[in-house]
Amino acid sequence: MFVSLINFLIINLLLIACSFILNFFLSKNSKNNFDNQIYSIIVIYLSLITFLLIILGLLGAINLLNVSIATYTFSFFCISFASWKRVLRQSLKINSSKTKISLKLLALLFGPIGFLALAKLFIALFKIPVEFDALVYHLPIVSEWLQTGSLMNVYYTVFSGPLAYYPSNFDLIYLWSIFPLNNDYFLNLLNFPIIFCIPFLIYSICRNYKIKQKISLFVSALPLYLPVFFQQLGTVFVDGYFVLNMLFSIYFLQEIYKNHSLTKNSILFGLSLGLFVGTKYLGLPFAVIIWLWFLLSYFTKKILSIKNLFLSSISFLITGAFFYVRNFLDSGNPIFPVDISAFGIKILEGYPSASSKLLNSAIWDNLSNLSTYLEVGNSYFTMTDIPGLIIFLSVFLSLIYFIVNLFKKLINKDILIILITSIVFFILYLKAPYSYRDLIHNVRYAMPFLLIGTINLGYLLNKFTKYHSYFYLICIMAFSHSLIFLLLQPDHKTFFNLWIIDLYSEYFLILILGFVFGLSTIYLKKQIIKYNLTLISAVCLICLVVNFAFNKREFHKKDFYEVYYPESNIFWGVWNSGLWIEKNAPTSKTAYSGFNFHYPLIGNEFKRSASYININDCLKCRYVDYKNSLDSIRRDPSFNDWFSNLQKNKIEYIVLDYSLYPSLENYEQLWIDNHPEIFEITKTFNTASIYKLK
Repeated sequence: MFVSLINFLIINLLLIACSFILNFFLSKNSKNNFDNQIYSIIVIYLSLITFLLIILGLLGAINLLNVSIATYTFSFFCISFASWKRVLRQSLKINSSKTKISLKLLALLFGPIGFLALAKLFIALFKIPVEFDALVYHLPIVSEWLQTGSLMNVYYTVFSGPLAYYPSNFDLIYLWSIFPLNNDYFLNLLNFPIIFCIPFLIYSICRNYKIKQKISLFVSALPLYLPVFFQQLGTVFVDGYFVLNMLFSIYFLQEIYKNHSLTKNSILFGLSLGLFVGTKYLGLPFAVIIWLWFLLSYFTKKILSIKNLFLSSISFLITGAFFYVRNFLDSGNPIFPVDISAFGIKILEGYPSASSKLLNSAIWDNLSNLSTYLEVGNSYFTMTDIPGLIIFLSVFLSLIYFIVNLFKKLINKDILIILITSIVFFILYLKAPYSYRDLIHNVRYAMPFLLIGTINLGYLLNKFTKYHSYFYLICIMAFSHSLIFLLLQPDHKTFFNLWIIDLYSEYFLILILGFVFGLSTIYLKKQIIKYNLTLISAVCLICLVVNFAFNKREFHKKDFYEVYYPESNIFWGVWNSGLWIEKNAPTSKTAYSGFNFHYPLIGNEFKRSASYININDCLKCRYVDYKNSLDSIRRDPSFNDWFSNLQKNKIEYIVLDYSLYPSLENYEQLWIDNHPEIFEITKTFNTASIYKLK
């Protein structure tokens, strides 16, 4: 394990080095802004991981060995052909910001929420993945990639629906983080750097709009105080990664409008927008708006060449097209299971039940009911608190400001672009599928609007200097309110497992000390010996806590199950079935039926497999194969076919639980009861039963 961890660290460092080299190769002889270089390296690094895994996935060769070989080979050529003199010369041209930022102001804005985030980080070190979506399809999909080495076989999620067709760029990052330890330990940590990168991007975008530094700092802190963003910390939600790449695309679009390094920024714009749409279908309409602003820079300002448009398009396809192309090859529809229609004419067919589930699921579909406005307002405020209300009101005030200036014949193109984008993004949130059906949970679909609305707020405030002091006061009050209610009323917003901190308080203090040492290096830049000793001490303290948590994590697995899925929960039986199989048959192959919650059967170390076994003569059918069948996946049931499929898949255990679908014909249960000579019941947990094939 230690060797794999060191190897994984090396290949990541090599990819960062290659990102550094490629960035400076693209920069050529232009002057480089420090922010631009850092963001460029991050986007290239994420793109390299995505592209590398896609290539290996196409070849059916995804594993740590092949990832290592591919990375070492690519890095060898990248480093060998790099002109180091030129790279170093370009490095010296980086223009770091000469404006000083008040450390006291930073501590005031980010200190309180940073401390809460540190508490969540400590808990996340012990915590297993518990989020429903992750357990239903994200992690089972990743486990299939890990076990088969291929991205081309669309995972069969059965009772969850054809969810495995959804774009999965962040699932590739899941997969990448699993390699070093061959378990899911790092998954709950991924969102910490992602969410805390968002304020930096907001700040840079605001500064690109010439928004004053202090205003930029205040508005950049806003997302962290929105519960819907803070909730993502310590979880395996994909939304943070989704909107992070949206912000990257907006930032590089700004750099294009500033006429800086057009070729480089066009490529990075394409890469980041591709990472965005390759993460969720929801990104497609948002990306269309951003792409239109990109094209506008070509048709109006004429600052882009055909070559740069082409390079941007190719870059977009490299990071964003794979899952859509795979879906097209598999089903004939790039956004399967959704229908593609135009002017009421169905162009490409989706999956019938999937399309019907979308009906009236959006907020937009229910606006004719007055109660909808109250429900949406309550859910929005619950998940965004006062900072979210400020953002919403700012868009309304910007509209008034624009109309007033329109009458004065004073049209500002920047405020027009930001305003139009904010309004359209809010409408897209209202029209997002399932935004109404799961109101509280899916306020996260408003995250693109909240971020562009934050930028809008900064731009609006920049026009009204005399009101700044009032805004600062309102912000401090809003941040305080959000903090208090994150702690006092965490339901839906976030959930602190404070029992972990109470149980291991001394290690929590060590973690705090490690971060304090790390932050104190800011004051020791000119004292090299003290700087290095302090930094080494910080790293050692943090590593001590991480190592301790890793060794205790499996011990507390059942504790987390009981907290999030207690015995009163319908999935309690499946969780305990997974624990029983892990203890008694840790490398077995398991079949399941009647539920859509099968990651517990696979386990955190991916040593087992869990599959739905078809009950008909179709051994390896996928959802698309059943789209014309009245009974969908449960068509033509036959015991002989089912038993034959069990044998061909070398199934050892079967877990059944039909409590979620009481009207479902439970053929497997009937066949098992009728063949006691073949199937033996081994354990029952509430409504879940485990059977062993004799």
